[in-house]
Amino acid sequence: MNLNQKFFRWFYLIGFFLITFLPLVNVPPLLFPADWAKAIIFKIIFSLLLFIFLFQLLYQNGFRASIKEKIKSLPLYFTVPFLSFAALAIIATIFSPEPAFSFWGSPYRGDGTLNLVLYLSLAIFSYLIVKKEDWGKIWISALTGGVVVCLIAIVQQFHLVSEKLLVAYSKRPPSTMGNPDFLAAYLIFLIFLSLYFFIKEKKIIVKITYSVLSSLFLFTTFLTMSRAAILAITIGFIWIVFFTNYKSTLIKKLKIVFAVFIIAVFSGIFFSANNPKSIPDFIQSNDIFSTFISRFKIDSIIGNSRIASWKIAIKAIQDKPILGWGPEDYSIAFDKYYSPSSGLSSSETGGWWDRAHNFIFEIAVTMGVPALLAFIIFWLALLFCLQKYKKIIPENNVIFSFLQAIIIALLINNFFSFDCAPTYIFSYLIVGYSLCLIYNKETEINRTENIDLTSGWKNFLIFALFILLIIFIWQYNIVPLQINKNINMADYYSKHGANSCDRSTSMLDKELNNHSFLDVYTGLRYISSVQNCIASGEKNDQEIINLINEATTVGEKAIKVRPLYVRTWIYLGFLENVLMSKTKDFSLRDKVDYYFETASKISPNRQEIYSEWAKTYLVTKDYKKAEEKINQCINLGPANGNCWWVLALSNLYQGNLLEAQKNIKKANENGRSTNDYVSLLQMTNAYVELISQNPNNIDYYKNLAPIYEKLIAFFPNNFQYHANVAFVYKELREYDKARKEAMTVLQLSPESKTSVEAFLQTLPY
Repeated sequence: MNLNQKFFRWFYLIGFFLITFLPLVNVPPLLFPADWAKAIIFKIIFSLLLFIFLFQLLYQNGFRASIKEKIKSLPLYFTVPFLSFAALAIIATIFSPEPAFSFWGSPYRGDGTLNLVLYLSLAIFSYLIVKKEDWGKIWISALTGGVVVCLIAIVQQFHLVSEKLLVAYSKRPPSTMGNPDFLAAYLIFLIFLSLYFFIKEKKIIVKITYSVLSSLFLFTTFLTMSRAAILAITIGFIWIVFFTNYKSTLIKKLKIVFAVFIIAVFSGIFFSANNPKSIPDFIQSNDIFSTFISRFKIDSIIGNSRIASWKIAIKAIQDKPILGWGPEDYSIAFDKYYSPSSGLSSSETGGWWDRAHNFIFEIAVTMGVPALLAFIIFWLALLFCLQKYKKIIPENNVIFSFLQAIIIALLINNFFSFDCAPTYIFSYLIVGYSLCLIYNKETEINRTENIDLTSGWKNFLIFALFILLIIFIWQYNIVPLQINKNINMADYYSKHGANSCDRSTSMLDKELNNHSFLDVYTGLRYISSVQNCIASGEKNDQEIINLINEATTVGEKAIKVRPLYVRTWIYLGFLENVLMSKTKDFSLRDKVDYYFETASKISPNRQEIYSEWAKTYLVTKDYKKAEEKINQCINLGPANGNCWWVLALSNLYQGNLLEAQKNIKKANENGRSTNDYVSLLQMTNAYVELISQNPNNIDYYKNLAPIYEKLIAFFPNNFQYHANVAFVYKELREYDKARKEAMTVLQLSPESKTSVEAFLQTLPY
């Protein structure tokens, strides 16, 4: 092997080593969210590898010939469905209602068609490039990275370091994966790989090392308490035990023992979970074991919200069976068919789904049934190839069984979950490895070949590709990574420290000017930041009006790119409601009606739409229409506290205090807190409106006083709240309290001295 070939070989290997270490990436604010950061770095590394690959194809005839030979070795019954799936994913993206979002995805999930195509390309690329003797190095690199990931999870679980260094998790640590279920799915690969190396190796010290690694990966999987992963791993073990051709008679007999053991363990766990009295005290007192067992209760499994989501997915598939709703657009289909009666709560986590948590429904909904069939067929084809070649290449019998076990376990896990960046990467590395073991014919054609740089058109082409590579890495990876870092910082500032609102919105405003495919994501985060500003009480009315005007402009740009994302329409309606209440410009009502009308067409059964829409009519004092919307909200599902809360506000505005109190109670019973800052402010506005109509009703003042006291508890330095409650105390003839509050106003706002003194003179001694 000459110097050139040695360079290329190690360049590729280092790239693969870095890729196998990507599960470690999760460092806020730059490398966060976890999947987004991993996917970005993967694209940078893999694009560099592809460039070098294309360079070799152009300049090395022998290398090109060897690649052709390897491609010809692949059977059509694998390549056709594999390429069909990739092609159908691209076609579904082109015909998606939101093609840009389908292609690029967002930092929230770190997916997108571009990433999917690159993951698929990784399978074929690794098959073509990695030599059989080098795969062991790649897997050792993967196991090494896995050890670090597991150690981080253990540190999180058992609080072994300060939380300033690493956030602790008392239950189900996510490590660097962002989610404990993702961690468990990733460990599936490492468990089977380490067990295979344990069986394969002959040296005792090496066997002990791999047994320790297997135990570490299994223990960490147990800490995640992922039922899907545990089931997947168990079935993978069963496959290895029963479908590997063993020569030893003893091992064949032990199959029965293993089967009995598995049945006994699962029966014991299931029985204990559903009969708590049977659990020994030492297990009940242990948080880890008791939590683990509790996850196998019948009501916990059967009542899983995934089943309710799958019913919605079936309706969505029937609507668009051929090309689906578009990659990354599961939320659009879900929103259309979502209903509170589906069994999913309308809470933040229950009522908003952007993934099916099942690969069958996910692919069928987003890319269509043909894409799903292609996906299933290519995995079945790979399983068939591995089974077929157990007899043809008997020395690979065991590794083929382990690879089959990984594939089966992956599919079972993803029947209840979905892929993340590391599982995508390792899934398609497993595909490449399997193909390499079965079909890769090592060739010596390219071993001593030099590079010929004399061709002018090739030089021009490779230069053009190099420029495109630089643009791709910089503009579509590094720049978005930096933008997202600043978005993360803005999100942090919006929740911490003084002037948090100004710091957050100014940072996001700046990033909106740095145009990229993240514009919609940045815009939605900007709107969210403005909502936090409104809720924080930091801003006066004019500042809020200015922020809303800016946020509305941002939101209207966002709906041009993602017109079917219902949340943006709801956000816009909310903002305009606040604007209308501040400016008293009721001509905005038509605009607000348009926002909510559009939202109701996208997602007809969203209670959030009708509860917020009702507020439009409360502001404009059209109480009849307000109650129509509230009744729509309640009729969709009476367990939604927001519906009862808005009804209580309607009661207040109409002076029906008794009904208001009843509905406030119902709101609280259905999970709607009425003692948060925004709710208190809404009640204050209602009572102020009532007092303006009937200033002599003492009951209004009696009810308003404690509300102001609660507002002051939130913002003790807000002199306006102290001034308002001083006036209320005066009307209640509690003059000492009024005087005390007036003096507080003077301390907080010395410039109000003249007004305070005038007020004090009105108080009798």
